[in-house]
Amino acid sequence: MIEFTKHAEEKLKERGITKEEVINVITNPDEVLFDTLKGNLVAIRKINDYYLIVIYTPTKPIKVVSALVTSKLNIVRNRVKRGRWVRL
Repeated sequence: MIEFTKHAEEKLKERGITKEEVINVITNPDEVLFDTLKGNLVAIRKINDYYLIVIYTPTKPIKVVSALVTSKLNIVRNRVKRGRWVRL
């Protein structure tokens, strides 16, 4: 079961991301990272010419915290380089 926080629902609407896309990224990610600051998981999946990044809790039920779309992975590279996100 996957739940969405109020913040996540607002960001999905604002960014034009569907819940189905988010669920697909969580269940079929290209890569999963661990957020050392917040304790969340970060799932990434390339879709056509962009990347969908989904931040969610590692608990049951899974709670989606936020999601964003980007054409570049600078966000990921920078956070991995600083040690904020760790590849699993």
